[in-house]
Amino acid sequence: MRFMGYFSATLFLLSGCPKKAPQAPLEGWNQQEGWTGQCFYPKAFAMLGRGELYDARQKTMESMMSQWRGEREDGISFKSDNVTGLETTMLGNMDLVETIATQNLKQCVDHFSGAASRDAWETWFNGINGTLTAGDCRSAPMTYALFDYLDIGQTWQIPCDVCEGDVVRIKGSTIDYYKTSDSGPWINVAGDVDGTDSLPDEIPCNLEGCYNGTLIMRFTDYSGTENIYPVGEEMEFRVPSHGKIEVQINDTSYYDNKFKQEGSMIHHTSIEYNGEN
Repeated sequence: MRFMGYFSATLFLLSGCPKKAPQAPLEGWNQQEGWTGQCFYPKAFAMLGRGELYDARQKTMESMMSQWRGEREDGISFKSDNVTGLETTMLGNMDLVETIATQNLKQCVDHFSGAASRDAWETWFNGINGTLTAGDCRSAPMTYALFDYLDIGQTWQIPCDVCEGDVVRIKGSTIDYYKTSDSGPWINVAGDVDGTDSLPDEIPCNLEGCYNGTLIMRFTDYSGTENIYPVGEEMEFRVPSHGKIEVQINDTSYYDNKFKQEGSMIHHTSIEYNGEN
């Protein structure tokens, strides 16, 4: 009986101890003891309904960006172009906000707790956009038409983002004429096809089909590799990888270039990019 009484008393004492209430997960801006700044804790996205999820992602994105832009005056301020670039990525796919928020929180905690430097956070930030969008095209497929006018006094111009697999027809107007030197002939986008002078080494395009004054196109992929092609009156370009196209006339100097004038009318070469994807 004495043993049973001791057991019952012990059981009573154990069962009578108050249970510790579970700690609520952190949300919003928080700062732990010893930290030098605050970090933004996102909500538990997986527990939210559709409407709540949308609002939570939006608030999380805006909060992170306010810190990245230096608006919290806590010593954190990243390059504005990179902030804008990451914002564009998130707006294009809000699912990425959850991934970015989780990684950003770790970088923030490590920095303000003294476990890592500010430079480590910025290095992560500068690289995260490229990591998340690796292999993705930064623009919509080229399925539309773009019209502009050529400036024969400038180098590469009329940039247009293109995606791997796009088919773009590039065309210049043939009824508009210009000169690339005072003593040169009037030519159109086909270039000086009757010229006998060899092209200088420094001219942008020395390929077959390139003449002085020819309309040419430059394709630059995401790695920065450039390739130049003769366009002439028209060409069809099948885009080999994500990148950008631009055009100019094949020339080495531009100060003496001029459009033909007939009466009050001055010629202006039009350029058309027509996506056929």
